[in-house]
Amino acid sequence: MIVTISYFINIIVAGSMALLLMTNHRKMNAVFGDVTPARQILSSIYCAIAVTSMITLIMPQHTIAIALVLFPFQIFYKITTLLTVSSKRNPVIWWNLVIAFIHTVSLYTIYTS
Repeated sequence: MIVTISYFINIIVAGSMALLLMTNHRKMNAVFGDVTPARQILSSIYCAIAVTSMITLIMPQHTIAIALVLFPFQIFYKITTLLTVSSKRNPVIWWNLVIAFIHTVSLYTIYTS
């Protein structure tokens, strides 16, 4: 169940972020900076995570195999934002850590069951 929740979080959060990063909204600019090629690349990464998660839920026979690759990738990059983003007050860092924790619980559940 927690693995499915992790995938739904990816779809909702990563999917929303992929769309929002493409906008020039002042609140998004305050958190992510101006719209730049780097921000558009990040949007593509979020889109890939969301689409992969959607496909995985449609093809449940691959749920665990994909989780064993996708979740560690996300955990690593989300934790490293704590080290690479200069402002520790940036809310993305802290939301990334929450999602990394949920994905870690999902992986723990996979490995212990």
